[in-house]
Amino acid sequence: MKSFFMKNKYFFYGVCNVIVGFLLCLFLLKGNPHNISRWIHYAVWGNVADWCMTVITGFTAFYLVKTFREQRKTTEIEQSRFLQEIKPSLKVAFKNKELVLLVEKNGAYNVVIINKSDKDVEIKDLSNEAHFENIQTGVPLFLDRNFQFPANTESALGIEIYYSDRLGNNYKQTFIALHNKHVISMELVHVKESPFDPRKI
Repeated sequence: MKSFFMKNKYFFYGVCNVIVGFLLCLFLLKGNPHNISRWIHYAVWGNVADWCMTVITGFTAFYLVKTFREQRKTTEIEQSRFLQEIKPSLKVAFKNKELVLLVEKNGAYNVVIINKSDKDVEIKDLSNEAHFENIQTGVPLFLDRNFQFPANTESALGIEIYYSDRLGNNYKQTFIALHNKHVISMELVHVKESPFDPRKI
């Protein structure tokens, strides 16, 4: 009961204010019964049935709005959960001397891989950018089969990947690796448009 009141406290506050205001008016007019009878005359305020319908309509409208908001919130949560379930999961890693891109979960579509590395870091199979219509789960894509960092230990490898899920939601993810070959995956972000160009496949 307490939680119900807390969730609807502003509504109950409003009802209490109306009742208090009504009683205050009666108190101020108590010295003149004629004014009271004229003030609450049915021609001005209507009969009891009208008031009951007004109150019931008010309660109904309040709970309809409340129910609609709760349903909308539930729908948004379900949509967010569904997007998480279909979102592709990508990984870039070194396997011995091989630099590999692997889709670990769900297929990735309209994939664009862009080389953002320092100038002295060479990725043999990714000179600038590459476009793929899709990359399926568990099928490795070799970016370099004999990758080597240059002698400069401050050089960094950077790969920026754009891709979509099966519903066309677009994402961008950046992978960075320093000389120790430990690949860091940056935070995945949503983007409105993808640079994918089917003519470049």
